[in-house]
Amino acid sequence: DTVSWQILLPDLERAYAALADGHRPVLDPVATPFRQWACEVAAQATDARRTGELSYWTRLLSARDPLLTLEPVDPDRDTEATVRRVSVEVPSQVTSALLTAVPTAFHAGVDDVLLAGLAAAVGEWRVATVAAGGFLVDVEGHGRVPLSAGADLSRTVGWFTGIHPVKLNAGAVRGTEVREGGPAAGRVVKRVKEQLRDVPGDGLGYG
Repeated sequence: DTVSWQILLPDLERAYAALADGHRPVLDPVATPFRQWACEVAAQATDARRTGELSYWTRLLSARDPLLTLEPVDPDRDTEATVRRVSVEVPSQVTSALLTAVPTAFHAGVDDVLLAGLAAAVGEWRVATVAAGGFLVDVEGHGRVPLSAGADLSRTVGWFTGIHPVKLNAGAVRGTEVREGGPAAGRVVKRVKEQLRDVPGDGLGYG
């Protein structure tokens, strides 16, 4: 994964340089091995704090979640041959605002802002098509969460990535107002940010 490469590449560079100089490579130690972290995750599966999250996840997944499309997927019609792709280029001034000004203004992360945009777009489309209300989306995180005191994953190589569902609901806003970037857009960002913060334990307990 991307984070592991940031650990591996400098280590490989140092090892190569040491060997080129005729020295034995000496690398910094790994404070918390992946195996130790995995064992801690397994132990938390029966921890009262994690089992207490079960009602949240059960309630989230049992709620009604209409299809995003007008019709269900048809395996005879919806094949690789009928796939259509759309590419959109976003101007640099827009991406710059998404990466800096907007997150700063709302004390949010870039992911909060992007998911707010998704929530607003889907909400606007659903009002005109299938149904209003929120929808479920899987959110992926780096998963490098220290599970015990003193745990240090800064030099641990491994696939920590976790995925958990989140229900996004932009609320009753007009799509045109959101696209103008005024108060309506701010309300959507704040609303979605709160929905993401409501997820217990960074979503790690989901599995």
